[in-house]
Amino acid sequence: MVDEYKAHDKAIEKKEELLDDFMQTESTQLGQTLALQSSKYMVAAWRVTGEPKEEVAKVVDKERLDYELFDRWLKFLAKPPRFYQHLTKWQEMIKSGGDAAEAKKLADEFQTLVLEVMFERKEVNDENDVIKAKALSGTKKKERGEAAERLRHQRRFLSRLRPRAQVDADRAAEPLHRRLPARPPGRFRSRRRHTT
Repeated sequence: MVDEYKAHDKAIEKKEELLDDFMQTESTQLGQTLALQSSKYMVAAWRVTGEPKEEVAKVVDKERLDYELFDRWLKFLAKPPRFYQHLTKWQEMIKSGGDAAEAKKLADEFQTLVLEVMFERKEVNDENDVIKAKALSGTKKKERGEAAERLRHQRRFLSRLRPRAQVDADRAAEPLHRRLPARPPGRFRSRRRHTT
């Protein structure tokens, strides 16, 4: 019975691993496809946020854009450029009331940057795959279940330690007279022996 359960559990884990790989591949492909449309979405965003302002629904219909994705682009382009220095010129252009040609130029520059980063990432991933393939042939890849079991044991061990550590910290913060137990009356005898 236990062996059947373990075999069934391993089969489920392998299927989950295949599903994760599939989802990762699909996510990467979708990201690459959408990276090629960055300029199109940015120019459409200029039509909504720049002058003259157009309605979002009309721009989405006219340019045949995905509404949710376009909404995300609008929010992304409106963020302060604190973390997005590459959007500083774009936001300055929007504030100054730039024209369609300037919006197209900046959008194309941003798309070129996105594509460069994407291709560089692919090169790094390819190099990493080569390094993984050259790894020592004698080393055995640990099964996912073993690592998860070890992690579960470590968490259980640490969860037992945390309360003790908290108690020790609390006790250290207390004054000494509170940490010492009070002596009950008459419980302890004096060490002196009375001689009569």
